Amino acid sequence: MATKSDIQVEAIAHSKLGASGAHRWVNCAGSRRLVDSIRGQLTPSELISFEKSGIAAAEGTAAHELGAKCLQEEVDAWTFAGQTVEVDGFTFTVDEEMVLGVQVYVDHVRSLFEQYAEQGAVLYVENSMQSVLDDEAFGTSDAMIFVPGEKLIVVDLKFGKGIVVEPDSVQNKYYGYLGLESFATEGVKEVETWIVQPRIPHPKGPCRSDIFAAEDIKKWFTEEVLPAMAATREKDSPLNVGDWCRYCAARDSCPAIKGETMNFDTTLDPEYMTDEEIGTVLQKVKAIAAWMSGLEEEAFNRARSGAEVPGFKLVKKKANRTLKEGAEKAAVKKWGDDAYHEPKLKTAPQLEKLEGGNKFVSRWAYTPDTGLTLAPESDTRKAVKLTGDEIFGDMTE
Repeated sequence: MATKSDIQVEAIAHSKLGASGAHRWVNCAGSRRLVDSIRGQLTPSELISFEKSGIAAAEGTAAHELGAKCLQEEVDAWTFAGQTVEVDGFTFTVDEEMVLGVQVYVDHVRSLFEQYAEQGAVLYVENSMQSVLDDEAFGTSDAMIFVPGEKLIVVDLKFGKGIVVEPDSVQNKYYGYLGLESFATEGVKEVETWIVQPRIPHPKGPCRSDIFAAEDIKKWFTEEVLPAMAATREKDSPLNVGDWCRYCAARDSCPAIKGETMNFDTTLDPEYMTDEEIGTVLQKVKAIAAWMSGLEEEAFNRARSGAEVPGFKLVKKKANRTLKEGAEKAAVKKWGDDAYHEPKLKTAPQLEKLEGGNKFVSRWAYTPDTGLTLAPESDTRKAVKLTGDEIFGDMTE
């Protein structure tokens, strides 16, 4: 019999045009209509599965709940160590990794609040906000600090390991606007946005900030976000393929992605394409690749069920030979110590885990230059600017 989890997650209303999905629907107005149409075709049981978040998203919700309890009850994350949190059918234990990650967020919010406490700062945790400009413009921020007559601080916890998020994200600015509209923010000149991402290494550290003029945030919301919201309600709103497709619930059924895949022009010669054309194609390829992964999984499942997928067949996976039980004893009897590999030095990350490892690695390890590679703008690595000699040197080589 299932037992009730220790930490209860309260249900929060989510807007179809909320901050968390804004990067998608601002760039792809038709995604909202497509998701709604899919929902309308599902049975009640299928709808439950469709609406259920994946394990990574559920884990993020569990971490957010833990962070909120720590800030609201003025305790540290270790207080809940060993307790469980249930989200969307997944059960998570508050282990060391979650404690350490969430504590980074809790400590940072407390530090920001203490910095402005004497100025009458007010801390809002899991605060729900609604805009008067659009009924669907509402959301709940992780943490917000209002400094009267000076600034509004937005702090967003990203607990996932997959994608680096920067403090100038659409989601953060969206919350910033809602905060400006919701609170008595007369005299507030700026919005300071923070991302706390404790489980992804970043050259600027786990806590990163950006600052925007309050008027710029208001202008951005009214001139860009509100028109984008209106566009999602149009019956002919267009579907656009890009990096925002990654977390779209309708990705596997999207005709735009399917169309890009089926009609992809492989005769294009990259040498004669403009920089803009190459950038556009590369962004679309990312979305197509994610869709293709689901396509391959579906093809495998059908083949397992007896269907014949033209051009493909089921085969045994490749595998390396594995020694049988008792082989070690027999090998030592036959060859002695020659049956074993010579000891191999551990890698730098492995050595760091040993006592005094950090100091040793800082003295003896280095990062070799392995050349250049192309990465999306969201990559945390610093862009490399080549000199004329370097550019033409590569060409002559």
